[in-house]
Amino acid sequence: MRPSATLAMLKLYKRSDGALRYHEAWCNGGAITEHWGAVGEQGDSREHRLATGEDNEEGIVRVLQPAAEQGFAPIDQEDHAILLIEYAVD
Repeated sequence: MRPSATLAMLKLYKRSDGALRYHEAWCNGGAITEHWGAVGEQGDSREHRLATGEDNEEGIVRVLQPAAEQGFAPIDQEDHAILLIEYAVD
């Protein structure tokens, strides 16, 4: 898991027990918010403090490291499904 130069949020996914599960984290006012669950469900979350001298990107990677070790990984943008909804507007 390698952060990009402008990492503000990182989403990891893993297919398990027939469901697509996610683990994500983002910067939130000097803390890191971690959120996880099954895609399509509300999921759970918790806040993590940044370690002394740690920047936001390092914090995000640290928080998601256990999930990465369990096989969660990013999905390339071109591999995401797209849902397009069109409707008429007056």
